[in-house]
Amino acid sequence: MAKQKAEVLKKLPTLWSFRAPSQAIGLHVDDREVWGGWENGMVIAVDHKGKLQRRWRLPDGVDALIADEAWRYAGCHDGKVYDLSGRVPRVTYEVGEDARIHWIDVFRGNLCASDENGACTVVDADQRLLWKAAPRGASAGWMVRADDAGVYVGNSKGVTKYDWRGKKKWSAPTKWVGFGWQEDSRVFAFSGFQRLRDSAVVAIDKSTGKVVARGSCWSTHDHYDQYVNAASCAADGNGRIFAATAETLFCFDGKGRALWEAPTACGTPCSMAVHGDRLYVATHSGHLAAIDISEAAVRGAKRKPGRQASAKRVAMMKVSASKKLETVSAKSAKGVIVECFKDGSKVRVRVVSKGYNADWFCQFPRDIRQAGTRFVVDEVREATQGGFYRVLGNIRRLR
Repeated sequence: MAKQKAEVLKKLPTLWSFRAPSQAIGLHVDDREVWGGWENGMVIAVDHKGKLQRRWRLPDGVDALIADEAWRYAGCHDGKVYDLSGRVPRVTYEVGEDARIHWIDVFRGNLCASDENGACTVVDADQRLLWKAAPRGASAGWMVRADDAGVYVGNSKGVTKYDWRGKKKWSAPTKWVGFGWQEDSRVFAFSGFQRLRDSAVVAIDKSTGKVVARGSCWSTHDHYDQYVNAASCAADGNGRIFAATAETLFCFDGKGRALWEAPTACGTPCSMAVHGDRLYVATHSGHLAAIDISEAAVRGAKRKPGRQASAKRVAMMKVSASKKLETVSAKSAKGVIVECFKDGSKVRVRVVSKGYNADWFCQFPRDIRQAGTRFVVDEVREATQGGFYRVLGNIRRLR
């Protein structure tokens, strides 16, 4: 964890940018698309060239956008988690509004939600509570990440790992955690965001809970805006660690040694992700942007600021999440047929098309379930761990 003075760059090139009139926090990046979510409920998907592909309007602000295999989910301030794999957002999980959800992760159909009280609630695909961890005196649960081995929760007490039964495996005390990221063997946390002199990105070994790298995110340069303490971090899988706060980007090597810092051109990232030679950010000033972090861009920014793309305005939409469904006949229906049925006091869903296990339940939006009703869905996939099905794509009511 040797200290090294960071090289100060000019602004790195912004390749493209979208902007809406509210803070942007939600962010997900995959091989095909970049997804951004705003506090006004707007969610968009663009390709890596910055071309708008799709957009949605949810009932409330979107802090978390995450992926679980082929599914994409948005965590909303209304206490619901929406599936965005179809044309219309559908409620898949309801976590309640008693504690505002700060961040979510979904792993193999299990929802992990961290809230403003520093607690983490884990439910399965059928909304059954698996466990809840509520550390005494904790707050600000801005980090939750999940993998095969367990769930990593960051709050005002630091970072804690729980196994899938809810048993604590280790705890790594840090300053207040403001954001989290993970790789296969390490989990990263931006800590100290309440006091910028303490701000740092830390890398923690997933097996042992030991802090194996730490990079300071404090700067005395003019571009460091101490009035903006939003924070985020990410890693590129090739040894580079990134972090941002106070309108400043930082880059470190895998041991936490500072490589460079640079002013941002689009506000302070509240979320970030690396894909190839690009750093994607969702910022406090409402930008969803792609920043060039290639070796050539870094070399160029040592001499002069990189070119900044003009921000495209994201227009507000009138269309929002809705219970209204397209209705189709059995003859014209193309897809897999599922039906709702009473199981005691609950309404559950099973697949009735041939070739599927009729004894398995099907994960399905809870707000449109009605006993005796049948639907046609684009696709049904067996859950990775087996034992139930998951709906993917659009849903139509069968008449």
